[in-house]
Amino acid sequence: MVAAGELDPGKLDSFLRLAFGDAKADFLGRHGDWLHRGGQNRLAVAIAGEVAAYCAVIPARLLVLGEETEAVWWVDLYIPPEYRGRGLQRLFDQRIRDLAGLKVGFGNRLAAGIHRRHGWSVREDLRASLAPLRSAGLRFLGGGPRRLVGAAILAPVAAVLRTRLARFRPRTARLTEGIPIAELAGVFDRGHRRGVASTLRDREYLSWRYDDAPYRSDLRAYLAGPAELPSLALIARWVRTTTGLTVRVLDFFGDLEDRSAVAELLQLVLRDASVGGASQVTALTSLPQLRRCLKRAGFWIATPARLCWHSHQPVIMARLGESPQHWVLGDSDNDEPALAAGRPESSEVSD
Repeated sequence: MVAAGELDPGKLDSFLRLAFGDAKADFLGRHGDWLHRGGQNRLAVAIAGEVAAYCAVIPARLLVLGEETEAVWWVDLYIPPEYRGRGLQRLFDQRIRDLAGLKVGFGNRLAAGIHRRHGWSVREDLRASLAPLRSAGLRFLGGGPRRLVGAAILAPVAAVLRTRLARFRPRTARLTEGIPIAELAGVFDRGHRRGVASTLRDREYLSWRYDDAPYRSDLRAYLAGPAELPSLALIARWVRTTTGLTVRVLDFFGDLEDRSAVAELLQLVLRDASVGGASQVTALTSLPQLRRCLKRAGFWIATPARLCWHSHQPVIMARLGESPQHWVLGDSDNDEPALAAGRPESSEVSD
C-alpha cells in the first residue's frame, strides 16, 4: 500500500477513469490534493506494478459530544472485479481503522453491511431530499420509458411548486455578495447546539471548503435574520449538467431551531433555482426537524442515506449513535465533481 502519488501517473489515471469515469478522474487529477487536503491522503494498493485498489480520506474536525474531534472521511474505495476476493477490502479497512481519531463515511446499503461486519456502527436515519422543479430534467428518473412516465407524473407536481415559489417574498433571507467567511463562521458560532454532532465550521474550514473550491464561481451563500447578526446560513451550488441545471444545498447551519427562518431560507433558494431554470434542488439532512421543514418547502422526494463510523473510544462509538447529528452534502465528498460533466450520480446520497 502506497500513497497514490507514488504510482505511475498514467496507470493511476487509467485506473481512476475505469473506477469513477472521465469527469471525476479529471477532477482528481487537477484538484485531488485540494479535496483530500494533501496527496498523502490518497492510498492505493499495487500488485506487480499494477494499480489493484484505491481509496482516499479527507481530514476533518468534527464536534462530537460537545468536543472538537479529529476525524477522517473515508471515500472512493474501489477494487476492480479481477482483484476482489484477495482481502484488499479488509486491508484497507484495517489501515483506516488504525488511524487515530474518528473515522466516518457515507455508505450505500452494501457498504454499510460490510462496515458492520468489520466492527463499524451505522445510522440509517439520514435522508437525501429532492425538490422537483422541472420534470423533464430530473436526473433520478434515469432514461428510456421510465423517464417519460416519471416526467409525465411529476410535471403537474413541479408546476404547482413553481407557481407557489413565484409568489414568495422573503422578509430577512437574502443572497450575499461572494462567500463572506467571517460572517458565516459567526453564524455557526452563535447558532450551533452543543449536543449536535456535526462538522466544525470555523474560518479555516469554510475558507478551504468553499472560498478555495475550484468551482467557487458555482457557489451562492445566503443568510437569514438580522443584518448585523444573521442567525442562519445556507450555501448552494449551481451545477450545469447534460440534463440541465441542478442546484445542491451543500451547507445549512446556524439556529436550525428557528423554523420560520429555516423555511424562509429554503424557499428563497428554491425560488432562485426555479427562476434560474433548475430542474431540481437536492439536500441531505439527518435532523428530524429539518426533514419536516424540507418537506413543507417542496422537497417532496426523499431516499435513505447512511452514516458509518468507527472509533477506538467506546464512549464515542455508543454516544454518536444516540446523539442528534447534522450532516450535509458539503460533508465528505458528497458534492460529486463528476456532476459538472453530466455523469449519472452513482451514490444513494447523490441521488
